[in-house]
Amino acid sequence: MLESGQVTDDDIGNISQKVSTILNEEFLASKDYVPKRRDWLSAYWTGFKSPEQISRVRNTGVKPEILKNVGKAITTLPDNFKPHRAVKKVYEQRAQMIETGEGLDWAMGEALAFATLLVEGNHVRLSGQDVERGTFSHRHSVIHDQETGEQYCPLDHVIINQNEEMFTVSNSSLSEFGVLGFELGYSMENPNSLVMWEAQFGDFANGAQVIFDQFISSGEAKWLRQTGLVVLLPHGYDGQGPEHSSARLERYLQMSDDNPFVIPEMDTTLRKQIQECNWQVVNVTTPANYFHVLRRQIHREFRKPLIVMSPKNLLRHKDCKSNLSEFDDVQGHPGFDKQGTRFKRLIKDQNMHSDLEEGIRRLVLCSGKVYYELDDERKKNNATDVAICRVEQLCPFPYDLIQRELKRYPNAEIVWCQEEPMNMGAYNYIAPRLATAMTALGRGTFDDIRYIGRAPSASTATGFYSVHVKEQTELVQKAIQPEPIKTNTTI
Repeated sequence: MLESGQVTDDDIGNISQKVSTILNEEFLASKDYVPKRRDWLSAYWTGFKSPEQISRVRNTGVKPEILKNVGKAITTLPDNFKPHRAVKKVYEQRAQMIETGEGLDWAMGEALAFATLLVEGNHVRLSGQDVERGTFSHRHSVIHDQETGEQYCPLDHVIINQNEEMFTVSNSSLSEFGVLGFELGYSMENPNSLVMWEAQFGDFANGAQVIFDQFISSGEAKWLRQTGLVVLLPHGYDGQGPEHSSARLERYLQMSDDNPFVIPEMDTTLRKQIQECNWQVVNVTTPANYFHVLRRQIHREFRKPLIVMSPKNLLRHKDCKSNLSEFDDVQGHPGFDKQGTRFKRLIKDQNMHSDLEEGIRRLVLCSGKVYYELDDERKKNNATDVAICRVEQLCPFPYDLIQRELKRYPNAEIVWCQEEPMNMGAYNYIAPRLATAMTALGRGTFDDIRYIGRAPSASTATGFYSVHVKEQTELVQKAIQPEPIKTNTTI
């Protein structure tokens, strides 16, 4: 630039002096600088609360008429549109779910969560490999005319004259590190967007591990930056082999910062547990609970990342269904409790036991789709003296609800059952926290917790379907067996 005459020696000297002055002034100011939580946040974040400020828990149920209206909108296709016959059948079944209010499946629960947030003016964004169709052909959010190739997205037509940018679903490349990093940045820009990334299989997140370690799990602690990013990781043992079974649940639980030996304040008006924990890890088992946990991300005054162990075979499981009443805000139905209709951190035994059941001999705690296999085995054996509770939110740990169940079954032996190997899954996270809850009630110690699941293993799962079936059958039978479980049982 000197040679071309664009600048002079004096110009360069002035620039150098100006930069040096700025750096020196900032260096001196840094010596007694105390960061403020708002310093790095955009205007969109005004009014959001830090962990030091109590944020009330909000109901996430939706008015029945809104559910019916948006349900009809997202199951109606244009008159002249010709979808694939299998997809047409899917949409006819969804329309029937809304019409009858019964048998809503996982994809319908998700679509209703998206649609109701859109109606409320929130941007919804989903990316990942094959997310438009869904890896397991369950979502079908973008459908194609079989004659013209024209695309149609029902969620772009929830409200009249909807801005098509309100809902974004985008198939992304096989670069988990790059895509998840982009979505994280997107979620940090605007807190009023539900931003999700879905791994094709849960273990695909391996390729993005540095994003989890460096940014998502610790960003608020390191840089005071909140994010409501949702990560969907398909997880569950179906005999598909090591690479298609585990989303490495244990990794996300290990990175959580809730203290396993201290029960936090659990009073509903003082509860800050979920604000103080670095993120949430859930393993949800009903479409309605999935609906509520997604809506909860937006309907509160702070933001936390959400790690979802997504199901695979539960997408079409005959028992993994919810009624429309479990989504609404009307009092008096089975899904409504004194707090309202919202995400259930723990689902109690479905046999509707009273507050004190002294005849129950075993309380089996579990998480995820293994519940349905345990329940089938219980029905097969008519084991009415076994209670099965689902821990839907693993992190932060629901001490209050766990203790409620421990009090309900004062004579029951306590079992943690999982399908993952002993060194994986939730066991090493659950055990010390469960022991803390038990000790506080005088219900025993760590030594009184029985483990039932696969033995420690280097591989996440067997590669032989026949071996998988044998292992799965055995662990479910052990959990329901009539004899007392005297020692930890590894399969």
